Amino acid sequence: FDGWQGNMRIARDIIAATVILSVLVVGNLFAAPDYRVMLKTGDFTPERTRLSVSAAASAVGDHILIQFEGPVSPSDRERLASNGIQLLEYIPHYTYTARLQTTVTPSLMSDFGIRWLDRLQPGQKLSPMITESGIGPWAYRGDDRVEFLVVLHEDENTQAWSERFETDLSAEIIGYLPEYGMIEMIVDEMMYFRLSE
Repeated sequence: FDGWQGNMRIARDIIAATVILSVLVVGNLFAAPDYRVMLKTGDFTPERTRLSVSAAASAVGDHILIQFEGPVSPSDRERLASNGIQLLEYIPHYTYTARLQTTVTPSLMSDFGIRWLDRLQPGQKLSPMITESGIGPWAYRGDDRVEFLVVLHEDENTQAWSERFETDLSAEIIGYLPEYGMIEMIVDEMMYFRLSE
């Protein structure tokens, strides 16, 4: 008799656990997607884009943030690239940094389930360590010059940018790692805003 009651209790517990799990799974299936963009500089939830032709045309050649209605498959990535949108780094949720090589049209947005896109803003490129705390005393190298580490997008040429920083910003390049897109330099303190443009 005890064995039978024990088995009934186990069966009851299994049924209860299955019902609870089913409710949780079904609840998640119908939950609204999370469209927060989670950057190191802070999270935000963009409104769905209503694309203007002039804004779309002016972003060609730039790095952008692009968010999709849902996950992007490897074949979608290839199709996007062949349509002039090179996806680079994934950012939660459903968002990527990308190089825009074509004007985005409403039909392109619809075909690929593009929910939102915008230029990557300078403030989104600067480390919160600088914007919130300022430049630490350990970074100063005399005469208001500061040592910075710049990390480029994976599609950028580290050598070309090093030369550009030397020419345009009078930077002293003290090292770079092309495989990681990193350039270490000493430059005038106020140039950090220019580095994010």
